[in-house]
Amino acid sequence: MGGGKLPNADIFGKIVIGNNVHIGMNTIIMPGITIGNNVEIGCGAVVTHDIPNNSVAVGVPARVIETYDAYLCKASKKCDFTKAMTHEEKKQYLENKYNLKISQKSERKNGS
Repeated sequence: MGGGKLPNADIFGKIVIGNNVHIGMNTIIMPGITIGNNVEIGCGAVVTHDIPNNSVAVGVPARVIETYDAYLCKASKKCDFTKAMTHEEKKQYLENKYNLKISQKSERKNGS
């Protein structure tokens, strides 16, 4: 710390993380930071300041780029809501969506 001028120094501080928060892989949260509710932190971000409720923050240092609701709206347009489908229903859905035919041979190769 301190470019070698404070070799035996540490910085401590309580980190508070709200509800419904997703912290991406390899994110660093500095001591003393509070992250609000309904927050997405992008992978690899370095959080050096508090992040308010209903925010999406990314970067080094992390900065708020949009609201949580705007993020959900954009993300929902990219999703395929197939979790409740059976394997056969998903196969049919993907064949129709991407105009392809999934062969039984490729299914066996992939362990399906």
